[in-house]
Amino acid sequence: MNADVFEEYFQQMIEHLQKGSFIVMDNASYYSHLIGRVPNTSWKKDDIIKWLTDRNINFPEKSIKIELLEIVKLNKPPVHYVVVELAKTHGIDGTDMGTS
Repeated sequence: MNADVFEEYFQQMIEHLQKGSFIVMDNASYYSHLIGRVPNTSWKKDDIIKWLTDRNINFPEKSIKIELLEIVKLNKPPVHYVVVELAKTHGIDGTDMGTS
């Protein structure tokens, strides 16, 4: 199983649920696929710089990678999960989904 396969399955499944249905999921990685990637320690410095630049986030020119990651942390956008957004498109409240 991977995120792409699960999301396709989930999309088909939610079409058959009645309004007010409740979905419970564990923390499998393919359930937790995020919309938009945020830099982490595995990213290359140039890619972190591009992420910051694309979002018009200022940073000191001679910053080292760890400093750039701190700036990312301060400017991190809210987390949005693909499955939550899919559920919302079908009238299923995504409240508390993916927050544990």
